[in-house]
Amino acid sequence: INEQNKNKNDVAIANEKKPLKNRWEVAPNFAPVYYNSLSEGSSIDPSFADNAQSGDINYSYGVQVSFAINERLTLRSGISNVDLSYSTGGIEIGSSPVSAALTSVNYNGQQNVLTALDEGSIAAENTANGGFGPITQKVTNGPAELIQSITYYEVPLELKYALVNSKIGINVIGGLSTMVLGNNDISVAAGDFSSNLGEANNLSNLSFTTNIGFGVDYKLSKKIKFNIEPMFKYQLNSYSDSSVDFQPYYIGVYTGLSYKF
Repeated sequence: INEQNKNKNDVAIANEKKPLKNRWEVAPNFAPVYYNSLSEGSSIDPSFADNAQSGDINYSYGVQVSFAINERLTLRSGISNVDLSYSTGGIEIGSSPVSAALTSVNYNGQQNVLTALDEGSIAAENTANGGFGPITQKVTNGPAELIQSITYYEVPLELKYALVNSKIGINVIGGLSTMVLGNNDISVAAGDFSSNLGEANNLSNLSFTTNIGFGVDYKLSKKIKFNIEPMFKYQLNSYSDSSVDFQPYYIGVYTGLSYKF
């Protein structure tokens, strides 16, 4: 009987889960990010709502810190610098008094500024005013674009769950991010001409994103992994002006090496 009890105890001890080692993980990461909107409105002016608009590809880079709650579930955070930009075509560039320029742009106290209008608006306005409208069209050697460039500092809080936890891991990821506004500017470009107009005044200093994605990792050793994670992030409270019909999101493919300790 004693021998049988000893064998049972040995089996029970062998079946006990070993405590997790190296729960912490740090991972520098880099991603190309594509910025666009789920709506067809304009973030700069309602008159551009029907213009050709396109998101641009920029980059995000930062560092991520993770803590393993158990063998499959991981809590993670970090900080990243995210650069985003968006272009609007079908515009004309002109010089005007600040009173006739775009109201969503801070012109840093200038009284006569460059501005952008929907294509054909300058000629129509000048015709209506007998050829003496407030805006003088600038002649350019190519199609003109209005470009909005934004930098955010992103602090995510996410959970990662391992569907497959072996040499090659497959994970699902969900969470949210706090976005702190850094630099932002609105510029115009046409051919070899470009000029900065000023800063957008309708962006919120603090906004959020809801994050969802999946990841694949490859274990190079017991402590080092290579990660690739496509992520979709939908931005909330991005504009202080509630009338702006612009619903921004960005997609990134994050890669990097992580180290467990």
